[in-house]
Amino acid sequence: MVIFMLKIFAWVSLLIFLQFSFAYSQNELNLFENETSLEEELLFSKNDLVVTGSRKPHKQIEAPGVIYIMNREEIEMSGATNFYELLQQIPGLDVFIRSNDFTDNTISIRGLIVQNTSPQNKILTMVNGRPIYGAIYGNTDWQTIPVNIEEIKRIEVVKGPGSALYGTNAFLGIINIITYEPDKDKITMINSGYGDSNQTWMKGLITKEIQNLKFGIAGGIDNHGGFSEEGKDEVYPDNFKKATLTTNLVYNLSRDWKLRLYSGILYGEGSTDAYGLGSREDGKALNYFFHLTNNWTFSEKTWFTLNAFINQDNSYFSDEVLKNLTSSDGKESTNSLSSTLTEVETSLSQILFGNHFLNASASFRGTIGEGFILRKDEDIHSNALGLSLVDEIELDKNFLLQLGVKLDKHSEIKPQMTYKTNAVYKASDNSVFRFGIGTAFRVPTVGERHFDLKNETKRKIEGDSLDYIFKVVSNLDLEPEKIRTIEIGYEGTFNRLNIKTDLYKNEISNLIDFQTINYEVFLNPQNQNDIEKVVVTQRSENNKNLDVIGFETELSYKFTNWFTAYVNYSFQALEEFIYADKDSQNQGISTQQNGDKILQGQRPLFVPKEKGNFGFRINYQDWKMHCWVRAVGQRKDVDDYDNDFLIDGLAHLNFVLEKKIIRDKVTVSFTGYRLLDFASDNISDVSRIDYFNGAKLGRDLRAKVSVNF
Repeated sequence: MVIFMLKIFAWVSLLIFLQFSFAYSQNELNLFENETSLEEELLFSKNDLVVTGSRKPHKQIEAPGVIYIMNREEIEMSGATNFYELLQQIPGLDVFIRSNDFTDNTISIRGLIVQNTSPQNKILTMVNGRPIYGAIYGNTDWQTIPVNIEEIKRIEVVKGPGSALYGTNAFLGIINIITYEPDKDKITMINSGYGDSNQTWMKGLITKEIQNLKFGIAGGIDNHGGFSEEGKDEVYPDNFKKATLTTNLVYNLSRDWKLRLYSGILYGEGSTDAYGLGSREDGKALNYFFHLTNNWTFSEKTWFTLNAFINQDNSYFSDEVLKNLTSSDGKESTNSLSSTLTEVETSLSQILFGNHFLNASASFRGTIGEGFILRKDEDIHSNALGLSLVDEIELDKNFLLQLGVKLDKHSEIKPQMTYKTNAVYKASDNSVFRFGIGTAFRVPTVGERHFDLKNETKRKIEGDSLDYIFKVVSNLDLEPEKIRTIEIGYEGTFNRLNIKTDLYKNEISNLIDFQTINYEVFLNPQNQNDIEKVVVTQRSENNKNLDVIGFETELSYKFTNWFTAYVNYSFQALEEFIYADKDSQNQGISTQQNGDKILQGQRPLFVPKEKGNFGFRINYQDWKMHCWVRAVGQRKDVDDYDNDFLIDGLAHLNFVLEKKIIRDKVTVSFTGYRLLDFASDNISDVSRIDYFNGAKLGRDLRAKVSVNF
């Protein structure tokens, strides 16, 4: 019923924008017209300017590409204490929580979630425009990003390939986390809270100015609880504890020369199962990054920017976790996994003839990785050189064309050329149409190319205990994943109504996936019907092609100055390409009629077919409230599963209530996640999970007090 209602909202919104798109024409504005100088726009943009997906800031409605902005008020009224809760409210994003292990959860865009063992590394995650993903696998451990939610000013999400601007990893899209700016945002605050499963936290932020130096310092300590392991009812209340500290410095060396240094550090400890390869035991993480930006303005139409970035990720595991692990040739595994990513980028921007914004950039990226699952004992190095050229052409006052091309050369991989074309047409000041076409790629990571592991365990299969040897061997012949996309979109603002609709088609080739290349079943010599040992060998392969078609709709209506209702809905149709035995305990081993048992394949990680949020926001005097229902519609393509095991749809009710007291200096808020469940099938077995084989999270109530000085 919930999914049906969301579909009705989606089709109604399409009819509305067709009716109103040309009805509100007014005097058009120049697409590049802004009040701030070009230098200020490039480094420190206003809230209504989008800085992701282009080399020049744009007003959100005029930006090329499909971009979603979550502003500070929406972040606060989300009630989120972690990135998983925050990002699941953005249309088109898939947030899958399948265990309390932070390495095991997934965030993806537009429905592409590959099987369990593949790192989710097809999104470029950035902080203030610089990459923050791990260098070994290219994935983002969202629990270990050295950034607190309290210091985030906004989040910009580009849905669609972005390699023509940002290179590898900008495959499905970009998530850019933008923090407060100490030279513009004067804040001193502290907050603390408590929630179910022993969630506790205390966080603070302060920005100051001393002559030419502006700086901000943010820090926090967290105990994240409430995540359960997939398939188990037990809750780990103390699953991950962390402490973070970030500094943000801006120094005015001269009128035309600003220096910015942004750095963060995180230390965390908690339970982990080391990527599903060992028994659950304690693990630790130490991550940090430094980002240095310098900007020279040569004239009002020409400026030069230099960026330098270093990111270090470290994970440490106990002997218990890795006791069964060696390399495939029997060498002992190490107890850590670490990667270092360094990048230097220079860019030159120039406005030509008044209607061309031209940006040329060159970048060098270096990666060093080592860990318990890499093929070599010594460090593994990987380098990349990138050259890009972007031209944004104002053909007339109503039409903007963006043309971008990028050449990347990675170690041991042939050069990759990508392009991007976006067009923006302003039917009026309030009504914009978009069209985009482009390509992107993702280079195989160090981990995918050098993965080498042997895991020897005892397993019970159909009641019998047997030796199970699982091997993963490296594949140096992997080719880059590629994607081609076409997008059509519309956005309009009509008095109290806001509407945005995007349709897209993605053609994906060379998708990398772990595949079984060999299996051996050793039978008991005394009884040929009994299995004595199973040996499975896997390797990363380029063997998946996939087409995805979908659309996203956002609709909001402001009934009064203090009451707004909204709905966002997204749908994606893609072929299912992973099949397995329905008995999850068998790990893909099935029985044939002759009694022999063979490996059938990996279990699937189901992707959502449709998802959405709908609710309302109230901002009345000193009271604020946000109440919404999150709904997820499941895929139901695999016939081997029992009907009572599949779910057509899941939906949860959530709310946030906030009250300002003591001269508006103190804010008290209450949050409730997953208060009620709505499902089309038997909810008793799957209460409060997000996806088919996700974790059972349960009800979550929290209270928070925030003080602004």
